[in-house]
Amino acid sequence: MLDPLTLWAVLTVVATLLAVGLLFVWWVTPTEPALAHWAGALAFLILGILGGIFRQELPYFIAVALANSCFLIGYSQLWAGLRRFDRQPVSPLLTWAAPLAWILVVHIPPFDADPLARVVLISVAIPILILASLEQLWRGGLRSSKARIGLFVALAIAFVMNFLRIPLLNEQVQNDRIEIFNNPSMAWFGLTGMALTIFICFTVVLMARERAEQQYRQAADRDDLTGLLNRRGFMQQAVAVTAAGGPLAVMFLDLDHFKQINDRFGHAAGDSVLVLFAQVLRDNVRGGDVIGRVGGEEFVVLLPGADDAAARAAAERVQRGLKQAAISLHMGADNAPLECTASIGLAIANLPAAVSAPAMESRLRTLIERADGVLYRAKKDGRNRIEVVRVEGAAAG
Repeated sequence: MLDPLTLWAVLTVVATLLAVGLLFVWWVTPTEPALAHWAGALAFLILGILGGIFRQELPYFIAVALANSCFLIGYSQLWAGLRRFDRQPVSPLLTWAAPLAWILVVHIPPFDADPLARVVLISVAIPILILASLEQLWRGGLRSSKARIGLFVALAIAFVMNFLRIPLLNEQVQNDRIEIFNNPSMAWFGLTGMALTIFICFTVVLMARERAEQQYRQAADRDDLTGLLNRRGFMQQAVAVTAAGGPLAVMFLDLDHFKQINDRFGHAAGDSVLVLFAQVLRDNVRGGDVIGRVGGEEFVVLLPGADDAAARAAAERVQRGLKQAAISLHMGADNAPLECTASIGLAIANLPAAVSAPAMESRLRTLIERADGVLYRAKKDGRNRIEVVRVEGAAAG
């Protein structure tokens, strides 16, 4: 027959190794402080288990008050880690409220003399803390990560498992003594706890890895100076947005006389103009439009669903916005406001749905080339102009 104390000892060793592993992951990923909270959660759960194993040898304050408060601290730190992971503030008061309340409550009747009442209390307190973590996982975007979904499921099982202790009171308390760590019939609780502990540790590490990979992908798809999508990132998002086909416009933009700005005021000034123009684009197109910087002073905007009138209106907004924003840039010895304009080429089409992503990418590249062609005409005819070309679906690929 399985020795319960051996099982809980194994769980303690496994949890200790996992806590050390989480600390190591935090050491190599110092930008993710949530890992420190989760390692701390395991450490306090270990202290709680040790207090339970040696309950009979320890005084009441340590075995009951402090040991069980460690369990509550562990689940509070799990919640705090999720808050930090989602870049939200953590209130120390909320983090320590439950364990401090436990230490006080177990010294007053009926909890000071009735182990049954204490089991019911802890079996309600822990699920409440787990519920806070489940709520944070949900609010933080559950479907955005498979690892988050896995953690949600594991915590939901832990939520149910702790509530199940209430109908099993008689198996845990015998002769006014807590026997959960000694009763073979409660071995399932330790086995389930061990499985959940291992699984939860893997999921939180996977969450951190998913975020790191996402940051690397974003860095590969973004222009360092302006924060806009680079050519690669623009095409990826543009293909995804236009997969279903329909009306759209491609706006190709070029800053007029940009080389003169660099030659006259220096490259730092030119960079300031590029950053300013990127913000002008963000402020004057719709939230669902895709913006990219595809060359030195060349930018492209995809406007899904835009017809001729909407596309031209967007281009005019950008030109007005740039003219007004450039005034805030004072350059040169006389600190005069900068005059800056942009030429724009618009290619407008109504595309059929693509049979594949490469097919849609080919169509979009054709539209960009056509927009670039009329942009050249706008610059040749005097700059600070908008030229439009209508492209039939077949001509776009």
